[in-house]
Amino acid sequence: MNGNALSPAAARDVRRSEGKDHDRDFTHVYRTTPVTPRLHKLIAGAWIVVCCFTIYEHYPDEHDRVASLAHLYYQAPFIALLSVWLWGCNLWVWSRMRLDPHPLVVFELDDARIHMGHREVFKMAFWLTAIFVGSLALFLKYATSGMDDDLAKVMPVTLYVGCLAALFLPANIWYAPSRRFMVKTLRRCLAPLSQPVGFADFFLADVACSMAKSFSDLERAVCSMLAGKVMAAVDGDGTCGSTSWKIPLALAVPSAIRLLQCIRQRRDTGD
Repeated sequence: MNGNALSPAAARDVRRSEGKDHDRDFTHVYRTTPVTPRLHKLIAGAWIVVCCFTIYEHYPDEHDRVASLAHLYYQAPFIALLSVWLWGCNLWVWSRMRLDPHPLVVFELDDARIHMGHREVFKMAFWLTAIFVGSLALFLKYATSGMDDDLAKVMPVTLYVGCLAALFLPANIWYAPSRRFMVKTLRRCLAPLSQPVGFADFFLADVACSMAKSFSDLERAVCSMLAGKVMAAVDGDGTCGSTSWKIPLALAVPSAIRLLQCIRQRRDTGD
């Protein structure tokens, strides 16, 4: 018997130690990011609660014009926000299971340790929730009280533009590696035939197919904003109405991207 061989108990200790190291490799993400002060979290939490009460108080009848506008502008962002929370839950479950290899390896990341773990995703989702409920609460308050439609229409426009600007911000802040990876994957999805398709491309396209309805809502919302009819969007005929040809086009785009990915994969691998 080899004298250098480990005893069964020692081998278990080594495997347990390796598992802990492996878990740390994928959960110590952004340790250099300053911890949000507890007071800031409490203030943001109180803000979320106040905004939720404001939304409940000012939310009109579901057939009211303002309710229709709120559904139009905030339904798609709500689904996206919910997806972020669920992705954080997914990462948390993976961290508790200590899977080896870690599931994130399928995304072919250069270094998974510099990308967002469940703590960072939950933190981002928390602040996004504060922004979302704040925007919706102010929109409903201004729109239902008759104070000023100009103030009301600023709320959804600011939300959309702000989220887009944060995603494409070139500065090396706000989880820059993860944002750059997301932008890169979006670019690859929009040109599925130009290069081999990776797992991240397939994954994002599948998620987009599941959220096709949200894409159609997003198309109507952006169309109304660009047309300058934020508070006059109609659910009927017209350039941005629900009968526009752009609605089925927006619904079909994710499936079309997925189809082109399959064609490219078939051409590359024969499978």
